[in-house]
Amino acid sequence: MVIALLFFQIPLWGQAPIQKSNLKILYVGGSTDFGRSSERGDTTGLAKGAQERMASFERMLKEYFNSVRVIHANNYTQELSNDYDVTVMDGLPVPITPRVNEGGIYKPAAYLTEDFDRPMLFIGELGENLGRSIGLKTDWY
Repeated sequence: MVIALLFFQIPLWGQAPIQKSNLKILYVGGSTDFGRSSERGDTTGLAKGAQERMASFERMLKEYFNSVRVIHANNYTQELSNDYDVTVMDGLPVPITPRVNEGGIYKPAAYLTEDFDRPMLFIGELGENLGRSIGLKTDWY
């Protein structure tokens, strides 16, 4: 029995503890796991899914970084990114200017100003949504 317990502990002996980075991370959440098709039309279920996802990302980021702040996308302004080394976007914030239709030609909503210059990591389709108005083309087509 003692030998079996020691055998299961061997892999742990060789693992070094995680060295946390001093990068300051701002996580902007609000997306949910759309794989749960039963919740797509259920706003309560979507909000709950977004909260669960934000909590999960927070736990994961805090394993690797000393400074992590988590906010909902509804509370994000691009000025918040100035206080962080990296902003992780996982939710669509309120647009600065809305999407407009000018004679059948659509201009995308703007979420960032053209002079925005902070490091940002986009999760999923958010790169396309947030970057299109400033000329980023991070989609697949």
